[in-house]
Amino acid sequence: MAKFKNKIANNKAKKLDNKKNKTFLQYKEQMQALLSQGQYVDAMDVMAEMAQLHKMDAECMYWGALCYYATGDLERATKWVNNALNFQAGKLLPAILVLLARICVAEGKADQSLQLVEKALNATNEFSNEAEDGLQQLMAEYESMPEARAKYPAVEAYYQQWQQMQAAAQAEAPAEPVSALDKLKNILAKTKHLSQENTAEEAEWLSEEAEDKDSEAAAAAEGAITRIMSQEISMSEKIKLLNAFAAGCYQADDYTGAAAFLLKALEMDGLDQDTLRNMVYVCLSQGQQEQAAEYASKLQPADFGLLYLMKQHW
Repeated sequence: MAKFKNKIANNKAKKLDNKKNKTFLQYKEQMQALLSQGQYVDAMDVMAEMAQLHKMDAECMYWGALCYYATGDLERATKWVNNALNFQAGKLLPAILVLLARICVAEGKADQSLQLVEKALNATNEFSNEAEDGLQQLMAEYESMPEARAKYPAVEAYYQQWQQMQAAAQAEAPAEPVSALDKLKNILAKTKHLSQENTAEEAEWLSEEAEDKDSEAAAAAEGAITRIMSQEISMSEKIKLLNAFAAGCYQADDYTGAAAFLLKALEMDGLDQDTLRNMVYVCLSQGQQEQAAEYASKLQPADFGLLYLMKQHW
């Protein structure tokens, strides 16, 4: 009788465990899909559901670290990186090392970052898309560190390859993004404030036309973002293009449009220093001092020029 009861209990436990495993795999699929779309906050919510199941693996821990890094929480990102390293990382080790190297750069630890990338490059020459994008962004950070780079042969070799790829990409880049930017600027230029010299009838007509042009400008911005994201270029190149388009909007006094391009860039890399700095200027131009301070707080190291400018706006 006791054996029969034990058998029933074991069967129930197996069924429960199988159900948990199935749910866990479903959560992993959801989390991976959200990460591919840059929806890091939603991905973290899914990870919280995984934790309720008491199911986790090194890949999910790495994804969690990536989410925290992208949203600017370096402390939790480091914690989850360490969790992944302590959980038999295996083939994920190079990608985890690259992410940790990016965290080190954000914290101003350039030499530790270079050491980690050297280790990752010596471990393999095959990286996930996320890790490859991370490596390329790190190369951009290392561009101003020739002497430090020289101490790490694998890093220097990859950097030279990266420079060649950058030069080739610029030479073969289609002219469409530039023409699209010119088109957007032309549209925005037509939406300037109404002149006080216009009659009431002219003002009403021009106001209606301005609204149409605003809609057209918004559509052009959305289309430009879509074209940038669909290009077969690295994430770092997409971020540069988004910042270039944001600059065009900013020059045309379209701060909302500029913010749209910059927010898309921050979805891909929440700690990109150029994007954060540009976002501070956009917020200040809109009178949004608190938001500007929030973006400025993520700059590493602190930008005293921006801090001075912000003090003038308070």
